[in-house]
Amino acid sequence: MTAIAALVMRSVNLDNLPGEMYGDINILYEYVQQIFRGDWPTGFFLSAGPLYQYLIIPILSVVGTNFLGFKIASVITSLGVVAMTYLFVRELANRHLAVLSAFITGVSSWLLVYSRLGNLQVFVPLLVVTALFFAVRTVRHNRWGDAVAGGVVAGLGLYVYPPSFILAPVILVALVLVRWTGTGIKYRSIALFAAAAAVTGALFVRIVAKDPGNFFSGYIGGKIQSDQSTAQVLWQNVQRSVGAFHVRGDVSFRGNPPLLPHLDVLSGILMVVGLGWWIVGPRRRWSPLLIVPFVLIQVPAMLVLSAPQDVPSVSRTLGIAPLAYIFAATGLWWLVGLLRRIPWLPRLITAAALAAILLLNTQRYFTLYAQGLPHRNTPFAKIITRYLDALPADTHPYIAYCDGAPDDPTRVIGCGWGQASQPEPKSIQFDGQGVARTITELQPKDVTCEGLRALPKPAIILWRPDAPVPSAAISACSELLKPELHTAPNGVQVFNSSFIAP
Repeated sequence: MTAIAALVMRSVNLDNLPGEMYGDINILYEYVQQIFRGDWPTGFFLSAGPLYQYLIIPILSVVGTNFLGFKIASVITSLGVVAMTYLFVRELANRHLAVLSAFITGVSSWLLVYSRLGNLQVFVPLLVVTALFFAVRTVRHNRWGDAVAGGVVAGLGLYVYPPSFILAPVILVALVLVRWTGTGIKYRSIALFAAAAAVTGALFVRIVAKDPGNFFSGYIGGKIQSDQSTAQVLWQNVQRSVGAFHVRGDVSFRGNPPLLPHLDVLSGILMVVGLGWWIVGPRRRWSPLLIVPFVLIQVPAMLVLSAPQDVPSVSRTLGIAPLAYIFAATGLWWLVGLLRRIPWLPRLITAAALAAILLLNTQRYFTLYAQGLPHRNTPFAKIITRYLDALPADTHPYIAYCDGAPDDPTRVIGCGWGQASQPEPKSIQFDGQGVARTITELQPKDVTCEGLRALPKPAIILWRPDAPVPSAAISACSELLKPELHTAPNGVQVFNSSFIAP
């Protein structure tokens, strides 16, 4: 049942929700294309490291390098998260708690969004729970193979995404603390873990050396710089992060139903109960393996001082999502355990609670999240690409964008004319069947009577739907165009198009 629920939640309407290929997926697309060409890139492009793209190459080779292909890759990765959460909790506690944890992980909206988004962040929780699985086995058995495997997995966090850079130190701290609680793990095992993580991370030093600007002052390093009081901004970030589970979550429409807490109300309550059990219950000597990662993996998100409006962040803290679900499952398991003297009541309450969590998260994702996407999830780029794919092969497509900001009142043509500046030029170039199109983006100075007449024919031009012509500068030669308005099935106006007369 757990596997079926997780699979159904990830596969229903996958091709259409979310519908718009966006900037982060365009980055992955270009990275993957370099790999397919044999360029073998190893650096970071903005915050996207190389590892995830290499690992999904076999999947994309089968399903295609379009948006759906990237979604399928993230679905498969997230199913791995569910499976490893089960194995981790079974090793840590027992099978019953493992099943509850896997079910909540499989249906909850925080992970579900990234399971269907196609982006690389979904790989971070897989690394987290896998590293913790080997950490538990190391504590229990003190086998060198488990320690080395855990170190390798944790060290791979350096090649995925900046918030996962600290994974190896976090697990190392947890192993040291769990020794102090009397679990019997040997220092030799801890040293093997640290050595394996260090060896795995050796290439990262070279990556940073090749592009120090990105890591210390550019896209990545600039996140921890602030013009305001560092202490004040940091304290505000901590407060927002703590409240993200129950009060006010990420504002980003891409990763979260805007402003909703990252957990549904029932899971949020159960998480607090379960967290308390791990602190005061009989298994508290194992608690560092859960609580230390749960706290410390949030730190990179709290250190985004340059953009406090981006805190809390569902993407930068996605690695702790399975841990939050484990705490929620623990809370449910503990509470129903108190009622075990009544034979039928624990099963009834468990079934009711899991059904409620399933329904709450179904509504959070398929209704609230979908409605929060631009134009109620109207896929501008997909609609345009399907239109272009149906044109004769010798047609030259042109799209009228501008070089100003989307809210610039002086612009005469669109810069991604819809909400969130959609469609993006690259989303139109890359979507569809995974074959990059040759689409020319026109700037305002190019949209003139002389410019249109000089374009190779046959040619078609696309522009914003609320403008009768792509530029006021061509009013004197409007006979060159015969505009056609294209509307989505839900009534949203998407774009105008016209063939350009010879």
